[in-house]
Parts: sequence; C-alpha cells; structure tokens
Amino acid sequence: MHTKGKLTRLLSGIPHLFHGHKGSFHSGTFSNAQGSRPYKLYVPPRYSSATPVPLLVALHGCSQDPDNFAAGTHFNTLADSNNFLVLYPQQTSAANPNRCWNWFLPQNQERGKGEPASIVALVDDIIASYNIDPNRIFITGMSSGGAMAAIVAACYPDYFAALGVHSGLEYKAASNLINAQIAMSQGGPDPRIQGQLAYLSAGAAARVLPVIVFQGTADFTVAPVNGDQVIQQFITTDDYADDGLANNSVSSTPSSTQTGQVPDGYFYTVDTYTYRNSVLMQYYKIDGMGHAWSGGSANPPATFVDPRGPDASLLMWQFFASHPKDVFTAPSATTSPGPLRTQDEVIEGTFRYAQPERGGTALSTSPGTTLTLKKAPPAGSTSAETGIAILHSIGGENGYVMSNFPFVGDLSVGSLAGAQQYAIVSFDTSRIPANAVVESVTLKIVRNYASAGDAFGKLGELVIDIKGDSGFSGSPALEAGDGTAPADASAVCSMSIASGPGAISEGRIPPSAFRYINRAGRTQFRLRFTRASASRYGTDYARFYGGHMTHALENRPSLVIVYHTSDSV
Repeated sequence: MHTKGKLTRLLSGIPHLFHGHKGSFHSGTFSNAQGSRPYKLYVPPRYSSATPVPLLVALHGCSQDPDNFAAGTHFNTLADSNNFLVLYPQQTSAANPNRCWNWFLPQNQERGKGEPASIVALVDDIIASYNIDPNRIFITGMSSGGAMAAIVAACYPDYFAALGVHSGLEYKAASNLINAQIAMSQGGPDPRIQGQLAYLSAGAAARVLPVIVFQGTADFTVAPVNGDQVIQQFITTDDYADDGLANNSVSSTPSSTQTGQVPDGYFYTVDTYTYRNSVLMQYYKIDGMGHAWSGGSANPPATFVDPRGPDASLLMWQFFASHPKDVFTAPSATTSPGPLRTQDEVIEGTFRYAQPERGGTALSTSPGTTLTLKKAPPAGSTSAETGIAILHSIGGENGYVMSNFPFVGDLSVGSLAGAQQYAIVSFDTSRIPANAVVESVTLKIVRNYASAGDAFGKLGELVIDIKGDSGFSGSPALEAGDGTAPADASAVCSMSIASGPGAISEGRIPPSAFRYINRAGRTQFRLRFTRASASRYGTDYARFYGGHMTHALENRPSLVIVYHTSDSV
C-alpha cells in the first residue's frame, strides 16, 4: 500500500515550522490491493508527534466531498480547539455515479470486505504516520455516509471507540438498490434481527459500542423511522455484546428524555440510554428539520446543512470525548479485587489509590469504596491511626444541569449558547471511619477534550458549593433543580485552573466546611463559575471527566480526605 503526498503528511507533524497558527488540510490517495481511495486529512496546529491524539473519521453523503462536508460540519474548527485529527475518506464517481457510499451492496457489509475494509485500511495508514491514540478513534457520517459508518463500526468495534450517525440507516438495511430506496422511505428490516447480525459481523471483536444519532423529523430523503432503527439495532447489538445473550442487559427503554429549542431555531428531543449507570447512547430528534446536518455552517461550499438545529458536530464530539474505546470494558465493581499489589498504585475493584508509605500496611474496605492507608503513629502520640481515604465519585449521580435539564455523565461548567451549566459530583462519604478527625479535604477533577471557548478566562472563578444531607434537590440522583437549589455552604473555595485536556483542577475545602461532609451517606458538590456569560449566545465552558470513567481511574473525580483517629475520640 502507499499514499501520495507522504511528504506533506510528514511535514504536518512539525506544526511550528510549517503550519504557523493554522492547521493543514491536505489531500492524499491511499492504495492497496482493493484499489485506490482519495481522502483529505485535517491536522490541527497543536498536533505534535510526541503526544497521542484522537482521530475522527467523517464520511460524507451523496454528491458531497470532503471539502463541503468539512465546511458544513465545522469539524476542522472543533479539531483546532480540541486537538484531534479528522480523516475524510472520499467516495469516487467511478464507484458510485452520485458519490454515495454503497452501503446497500452485500460485498460492503462484512468485516474484511469492500468499502468497510478499504476505510479501515486507510485508518491503519494514518495511524502508521501519526501518533494516534488507539482508544480514541471515532467514526461518523451523514446519509449514505451515516449508513456506511454504522456498517464499519458494527464490523470493526475493535477499531472505533464510538459511532455517530446523522440521517443514516441501520446495519444491512438493504441488499440491493431497490431495497435501498424502500428502506430510505419506509425503514429497513426488524432492527432486532439486524442487531444480532451486526453482533455476529464483529466476531471475537464484539464489544459494547457507544452510539449517538441525529435525525430530522421532516426528512423526506431518509425517513425518520431509520433513526429509530439505528438506535434499536445497536441496543440489540450491545445487548448481545455485553454477555452473548439477548436478555435486555442493555435496555431498549431510554433512561431519560429531555426537550430543548435552539434560539430562533428548531425544537428537539434527546433520548438517553444508560448502561452500568453511564450514558451509552443518545438520540436527537429535531422537530421539523429535513435532510441536513444539524447546526452546522451553511456557507459555501457546504451542502445539506441546517444551522437552525442543535450543533450536531459539537454534541458528537462531546459524546466521543466521553467515550474512549475501553470505557465499558473495565471489570465490574463487584469483581473480587484479589490481593493488593506492590507497585506505585494499588487498584481495588474499579478504584485507584495511592500506595502506602514505606513500612505501612494497606487495609481495604469493601470493593468499590475506599482504601485506608494505615501507618504506625509517631512516638508519644495518642493517635491510633492516620491515613488517607480517596473516594471516587458515583457515576450515575454525576453530570451537569443546563436549562433545568440534567445530563448524566461528564461534568460541564460554564455557558452554552447563553445557558448556564452547573456540574454536580457525588461521593459516598459514609465510608470515612466513624472516629476519624478530618485534617484536609481536597476535590480533584480532570479536564477532558470537549471544552469550548475560555471559561476560566471569561467567567470568573470556578467555585464549590456543598450539600451534605440528601442532595441538592432532596435526592442523591442528578436532578433538574440541582443547579440552583440551596446549598449547605456556598462558594467555600475556588478550584485551580485546568489549562487543557488532562490538566487537574482541584479545590481544598476549608475546615469551616468539614461539618457538611455527610458521614451517614452522600455528599454532593456543585461546581459553578462566579460570572455568567456576557453574551446572550456566549459559549464558554470547561468539561471534565465524570464518575463513569472506570477505564481510566486517574481521570475520575476524587475526594481526598486526610484524617487521623484518636483514642480520646
């Protein structure tokens, strides 16, 4: 195999010398035994070969090409902000007169064959030339590109961390051109059957795959029923992938449904499906929108875009950033942890803890709670025990509230199109020893790839509110009123600035607020900026990993409690 323009690709890995402050958007042609495929690749200005970055594969629709698809989706602009590469494989008119992906032909619906194999081989070629994070390769597409993205992700879940489908169709929705026209207008076969077929297509590579779908309710090219079928098909696929059985281990009923409206634009509904108390799928139905990419830029050369819908590109990227490939493959918290290991970290269940000091002993409580680090008290001290309890947040109770709608998952703080976002993070603080005298409490969160604008620069300080009994709205569950409900203590401290992805923001709770730490159950913390956006449509927010991050334990929100116990207590 080979790629034209290899020198251009290699030079793009030296952004300071050749790119200045602009990313590079260059063309290439990939060739292998199956033929040649043109493509375009966008490399953001901050790319460095020293640091692995995500890769987004974006498949255009019929009559489109990489240039107008990139212009309409503004994925390249998002790549600048979030430092990921965007690969735009191109369908040729020789393969299809309308430059549609041939999703309806059986030779393009199996792993190792046809167009899916060609796309994956191109991805391999990009991985060989750039420092790509293998856990953060995502795929999306529109219309025929959405249908092909669904096929590629179904066949290659070991390659792709998550899937986005916009105005597309389910796996194997048709087997010839006539059936394709019927499926586009009336829907394809039973998605439960297609879901099992998709599971079988992956073979040993099958795994639970996160999916986000967008569909206009007034789409007369790809009927709205197809969006429903994509979701239901992948629910079935994931149900099989979970344990090999169709036993509703992945529920076909949404765990929540929210509605919203774009200012001066469409109303929309969002169905969210959860798995292991974390967001697995989201389905955006845009009321009145036709066959177009939602919320993009309609400026030429863009085609098939409707700016009046929610920003599908941004929402997809936020979803992708929260779903690396191994997010649903960590062992369950109920798994027996086994003996503690002697190394720089001790891992019990799904939680990460610091290693005890030299000469100390590590005592574990029940799996999935805390680890107490125990050491001998200093000479002459009446202290019976000193230690550190590191609690990781509860995934199903984490997320953020915006416009009185709760979003379980990652934390988001700031402003999106003028709407304020409040992050909520919850801990089971009943695990602190009953006779512990708390010396310090520190909340730590890790910034992820999906932030936008400059929240830390424009919105003042990031501060912490505490609620220590039954939750901000009377329950530990994330609820619509949590953003503005009264706190036991407000603005108790400020969080440090997290300058970019992977940076830690932490706040040290003052001793005056220790009394609000609930020793009998949950303690909730609300994060908010002290200033609202100055613009009605201002978009400046910081995103942080949530408590569902069982695959990367160091990224989960954590509460670090240093304490001692005393015989006199």
